[in-house]
Amino acid sequence: MRHDSRAVLSETIGRVLDSPDQIDPGLFAVIPDPKGLDSLEKSAWVQLLNWSHDAELRNRHPAHAEFSRKRLMGLRRKLEAYPSLIA
Repeated sequence: MRHDSRAVLSETIGRVLDSPDQIDPGLFAVIPDPKGLDSLEKSAWVQLLNWSHDAELRNRHPAHAEFSRKRLMGLRRKLEAYPSLIA
């Protein structure tokens, strides 16, 4: 699983950025526990988990929504720029 985790996380972030109100719960089935992820992957997983729970917060606070969106964009860039060392 580890060698695919960056691709799964990056693709999921891309879908979230394209459709902010929808997150595929399948991510948490594919990667149910972030313990085996490296720190970057774990950050992305946690941010996606937070995103999946804070739709109401994003709707009430546009600044929070923008911050979260930018955070996801940055994590996606890093996931794609630094491929996992385990292949």
